[in-house]
Amino acid sequence: AGLGGRIDNLIAAEAQIKAASAELDAQRYVLSQRNIESTMDGVIQDIYYHQGEYVTAGAPVLAIRLTDQDKVRFHISQADLSHLSLGQSIQVKADGVDHAVVANISYIASSAEFTPPVIYSKDSRAKLVFLIEARLSAGHSLKPGLPVDVTL
Repeated sequence: AGLGGRIDNLIAAEAQIKAASAELDAQRYVLSQRNIESTMDGVIQDIYYHQGEYVTAGAPVLAIRLTDQDKVRFHISQADLSHLSLGQSIQVKADGVDHAVVANISYIASSAEFTPPVIYSKDSRAKLVFLIEARLSAGHSLKPGLPVDVTL
């Protein structure tokens, strides 16, 4: 206990403990960065990479469709635009769906655009249309890209 080098050995051992603790904290941080959790509910649409495959930094690994952000997008002629307002409820019906789904208008374009070349509308004769987005009510979902009929 009275040897001169004993204190130096204790100080060196304490420094090794601190270094190992710092390394453990760094490795815990690296591990936490590998586990990502979403704050929103969604459904996995596609898996681009599987376990063991090489992924470049910043590349997407999954395609996720957020279920709490389901919406329908449709175009309406400027003649019918005055009948719509933000928050207004509309009925959305799709082929193969037994009942209409309620949606609330969440976006109305501020400027007109030319009718898209492929538009699923009975009134596609209008040259200028406005884009409208409506969020589906909670618990309702439609397949992405599914043509719909909208009733105001």
